[in-house]
Amino acid sequence: MRILDNVAVQWLIRRIPEVGGLLLTIVTFFAAIPPEQQAIIIAILTGQGGGLTIGAVIGLVMWGYAQIVSFRQTTKPKEVEKIGGKPYEVSGGPKSLFDILRGK
Repeated sequence: MRILDNVAVQWLIRRIPEVGGLLLTIVTFFAAIPPEQQAIIIAILTGQGGGLTIGAVIGLVMWGYAQIVSFRQTTKPKEVEKIGGKPYEVSGGPKSLFDILRGK
């Protein structure tokens, strides 16, 4: 019996592209974030997170929240109509306070 006939080895071989893709995604994501947030993440992962200021952690959380909101808005289906020659988004969703005050 050859080693490649083993079901467990075949399972591990099938996981190589998944793990490789995940690692590449993490490395690319880490390289794309600002250096300040990189330093915070490195400090947290190396166990030196106790020396971080509240402002640094709040900044990292705000940046993460902005990325999540941006992704959700990008992937949300939208309906666009031209009203008076200008395109407007008409998809139903919560209105902003500014729109409510303007009566739209």
